[in-house]
Amino acid sequence: MLRHPWSATLASAAASVSGLVIGTTSAQLAWRHEQETVARQTMNEHVRQNSAEYPVFAETLSALDEDWAGHFDRSIAFLLAGLRQPR
Repeated sequence: MLRHPWSATLASAAASVSGLVIGTTSAQLAWRHEQETVARQTMNEHVRQNSAEYPVFAETLSALDEDWAGHFDRSIAFLLAGLRQPR
């Protein structure tokens, strides 16, 4: 491993991106079933009813968001914006 001061930050960023890609792929595969629409509606209702507990999630939630590419694009944008924040 590199011994530069930024190597730990780079490793953390790489792990975050890797986790997002693996997690998004896993979620997409797990959600593919005949009751997907009902499950999404139930989950969305729960998040909206408890929006105080999930404020950011509730703001970005779409009732029937089945656009996996769009979901990934939004997720990676959030992650990269967080990684760009100065520490």
